[in-house]
Amino acid sequence: MSKILIIDDDLDIQETMGSLLESEGFQVHAAETVEKGLEMIQAVSPDLVLLDMMMSYILDGVDVRRTMMEDPLLKAVPVIMMTSATVARGEGAAAMGEDAPTTMWLSKPLNPDGLLTSVNQAMA
Repeated sequence: MSKILIIDDDLDIQETMGSLLESEGFQVHAAETVEKGLEMIQAVSPDLVLLDMMMSYILDGVDVRRTMMEDPLLKAVPVIMMTSATVARGEGAAAMGEDAPTTMWLSKPLNPDGLLTSVNQAMA
């Protein structure tokens, strides 16, 4: 069973995505802060991370991805970055540069079918 970690400060989004992904057979873990997310990444060793770009400040997700890239065991874990701000997506991609690649970007609000398609593509 594939493990997915959702890092998002919006508990409603966590719950909605988690329920959808669990119904598809994924084992889902969630964290609502950057700090807890980084702890969970180490503890769970997820197969995929769904990462909100903007939490307590605009580039929280970028910081998490950069930290993952510094760890040889986490570097290869696919990341789907989520954001509700199209301008922020470009800023986040520019801030990460080539040193912290993101597998995909999804816009919020998330479309359930689009989320499942993206998750399956990222994990293929």
